[in-house]
Amino acid sequence: MLVIEEDRVISRMIANDLEGIVEFSFASNWLEAVKLLREKRFQLVLIDLEVNDLPDNVQVFDFIHGIDLDYRILPIFKNDKVLVDERDRLMRSGIELALAKPWTKDELTSYVFKCLEA
Repeated sequence: MLVIEEDRVISRMIANDLEGIVEFSFASNWLEAVKLLREKRFQLVLIDLEVNDLPDNVQVFDFIHGIDLDYRILPIFKNDKVLVDERDRLMRSGIELALAKPWTKDELTSYVFKCLEA
């Protein structure tokens, strides 16, 4: 799994929540993410859509799908309202699940498993 997250505190929370459950790599910005996506195969991309250097959300999803159509993408939104506002665009991009901040460990692990099982 690739985690695209620039906030070190959130990155540590994700690492703690998923340690021993799934293997993961971190990218703290879009350029690092692109490099890793081109070098390595990931089953899932967990992406914080507030990372500063990200292009438009739909462009991000299209780029990731263009590299490998088998990737599952689990976007993270800053809150439930934004998630609701973006739901239609997500569905058009083939994204069925998304997380909103703040989440619990159980929510994160459940969503990761659902994405990996799909």
